[in-house]
Amino acid sequence: MLRPLERRDGHDDTPRSRWNGAPEAMYSGGPGTPLASTRRGRHGTDDEARTGEMSEAEETSRVTGGDGRSVEQAKRTTASNVNKPPGRPRTVRTPENVRRVAHAFQRNPQRSARRHSIALHLTPRTVRRILHEDLKFHPFKIQVVQQLLPRDLKQRSECCRKLLQMIEKTPQFLDHLIMSDEVHFHLNGNANKHNFRYRAAENPYMLPQKQLHCEKVTVWCGVSAFEVLGSYFFENATGQSVTVTSDRYVLLREFLNDELCRLRVDTRLVWFQQDGTTAHTAQNSMAVVRGMFPQHIISRFGDVEWHPR
Repeated sequence: MLRPLERRDGHDDTPRSRWNGAPEAMYSGGPGTPLASTRRGRHGTDDEARTGEMSEAEETSRVTGGDGRSVEQAKRTTASNVNKPPGRPRTVRTPENVRRVAHAFQRNPQRSARRHSIALHLTPRTVRRILHEDLKFHPFKIQVVQQLLPRDLKQRSECCRKLLQMIEKTPQFLDHLIMSDEVHFHLNGNANKHNFRYRAAENPYMLPQKQLHCEKVTVWCGVSAFEVLGSYFFENATGQSVTVTSDRYVLLREFLNDELCRLRVDTRLVWFQQDGTTAHTAQNSMAVVRGMFPQHIISRFGDVEWHPR
């Protein structure tokens, strides 16, 4: 008759004492490690019962855990004390290079990252990674906006309210609306917002200066539901760009009449919008516009008051 084996260490083989979480129990033959104390052979017999006594090497393996680690080392390398490996040391994004990049962009923030990389003898990818990941710098893009005054809010709100009422009253209003304006294309490129970048940790809210009287081209366009009208260039007889004045603005009448006749648009239904610049709101300019679109003017001093800015 077979009887169950008794443990030599005097520990109870219940689950409460088997896994108590102590490193000493794992490497001193205690109940925490079945490999050292209750390892079974191929035929299900106990190794220690079969051999009777453990060799000196096996006893050392029990104490050290089989891989040469002592109990104190096991305490230092438990799951709760294992630190993340440091990884490979940085060779390019070093603190010295981070300081060099920061100093270069603080001295000249408008310079491109590619040009800074050439001066610093670093790759453009390294410079951009230092800017984004180490310095937390962001490229800010210039925006050309119109200055607004405190009184403009009331005028803009009133204009929007009237337009909404006209849309509700006449659903086809937007189909007969022409929105017009001019734009200046500066040829010197001082305020080219597509190429202008300013790299900094926070928005600098800077105001770039530009030349007052630089060479430029002035173009007029009208946008409507039926077609884009234009482009109309303000030029003199020799083809040079000129400033928009009331006398030159009224010359637009012939161009606009020809475009509307070509499209077969009924001008009696058309609403014409223009901004409140002096060239548009002068007496001779308003007289010409009223003759083309009677009682359908959205402008400063028009049938629907347009905000001045």
